[in-house]
Amino acid sequence: MRFDGWGGTVQDAIDKYAFQPYTAKTKIKVVQGTFGGEEEIITKIKTSKPGDFQIVHSSGDYYIKYVNAGMNSEINEANIPNMANVLQPMIEPLRKLTPKLSAVP
Repeated sequence: MRFDGWGGTVQDAIDKYAFQPYTAKTKIKVVQGTFGGEEEIITKIKTSKPGDFQIVHSSGDYYIKYVNAGMNSEINEANIPNMANVLQPMIEPLRKLTPKLSAVP
């Protein structure tokens, strides 16, 4: 599995509290990368082959760019235990773009 994010302390926390427990449980290693800006990662995704990128830690402002470029996918919300705790006003704008979410705020 591949994850690309902004790096720094946020990515360190994601690694420690999400990816390391995930790898311990599933034995699936998460390969991590970083990017300096959204346009950079969009270019990398456009020039990659299918399956190269699975998870991108993105700014919410760019969600529509991913949708318009056909780079979004459908997540299984039932597999996200804390989905019920996400405030609906944060989710509603994403659902207006794609009823089946491709991201979680």
